[in-house]
Amino acid sequence: MPRFFVDASGSVGDIMLVEGDDALHISKSLRMKPGEEVTLCDGRGTDYRCELVKTSGNNAQVRVLEVTQSTSEPSVEITLYASVTKGDKMDIVIQKAVELGVSSIVPVLSERCIYRYDKDSEKNKLARWNKIALEASKQSGRGRIPRVLPIMPYEQALKEGMKADMRLIAHERAAIPIWEVIESGTYLTSAVFTGPEGGFTEKEVMAAEGLGYTPISLGNRILRAETAPLCVLSIMIYAAERDSKKGRLGSEKEDITI
Repeated sequence: MPRFFVDASGSVGDIMLVEGDDALHISKSLRMKPGEEVTLCDGRGTDYRCELVKTSGNNAQVRVLEVTQSTSEPSVEITLYASVTKGDKMDIVIQKAVELGVSSIVPVLSERCIYRYDKDSEKNKLARWNKIALEASKQSGRGRIPRVLPIMPYEQALKEGMKADMRLIAHERAAIPIWEVIESGTYLTSAVFTGPEGGFTEKEVMAAEGLGYTPISLGNRILRAETAPLCVLSIMIYAAERDSKKGRLGSEKEDITI
């Protein structure tokens, strides 16, 4: 069923409005007819199953048939602090991170970043990244739209991440496997740092450790800067959803091995 985000809420029987490009997509691309169903989401975790009433120009009117809470959001909130990569690799990281279930993304300027900060171009880049997050949220059936925040210096990002229950930094020479860390305790929020091409410097890792971050290993292979964030998120969100399901079933935890 087609899915669109709207900045609105409603009850069963209410008429809701879809505007702009999404309305044109309904009428021109999908060629939907009155009575056909779409899903609207308020971006805060509520889904509205609706039927199309009519389309007119850049507007589409739909009637709410059912209101439910989205079931696609993870039980944990993970903020990804991803060092900015060169070219369009960051676009891929953002798209796939949203599909996997990240809560928010902070692009980070660490010491070995090839990217050089440009205030004039950052606004356009940030707008594009948030559009990528929106489209990935639609495609993957998310109940929320993760935000991509403005580019942040490494030291500032470390301080921001201190708000999380669990704080991790991926490093190729770390001794502790990621699954040992996430199996060792419970958490509702997590801050995860991943490095640029060339990885984090020893100084950066030591600074993170000094603030209570745990260096984690992602296995015996060195991953690309655009692969590491997706590896971390896949493991963490799988574990969280597994534990949530088993908690409902009253089962014991199952070890993660890679």
